[in-house]
Amino acid sequence: MKKIIHILIIGIVLFIGGCGGNGMDKDEIREQSKSVAVEYMKIEEEKDFVATGVEFPSGDVGVVFVHGYCKDNKDKKMFVTVNYEDDYKVEGIAEGVKEKSKE
Repeated sequence: MKKIIHILIIGIVLFIGGCGGNGMDKDEIREQSKSVAVEYMKIEEEKDFVATGVEFPSGDVGVVFVHGYCKDNKDKKMFVTVNYEDDYKVEGIAEGVKEKSKE
C-alpha cells in the first residue's frame, strides 16, 4: 500500500512540475515563431516581413523576439514579439530596433 502511495505522489509531482520543462525544443520554437511572425505581418499589417533571427530574452518568460525587416525597406529594422506558451500568439511589434549581437 505504501508503494502505491509513493508512486502516486511521484506521478503527481512529475505531472504538476512538467518533468523539467515545457517539452519544447528551442529550434522548434524558433522556426514556428518565424513562420507565425511572417504570416501575421502579411495578414494583419499587409507587409512582407523577412525574419533574420530569433532572440530568447533572459529568463523563461514564454516569449521570443523575431527580428527582421520589411522587404520594401531593408533599413527599417523591427521585431515581432511571439508568445510560444500561448499558442504562438503575436503580442506586439516594434520598429526601429537593432537585433542583439550574437555571442
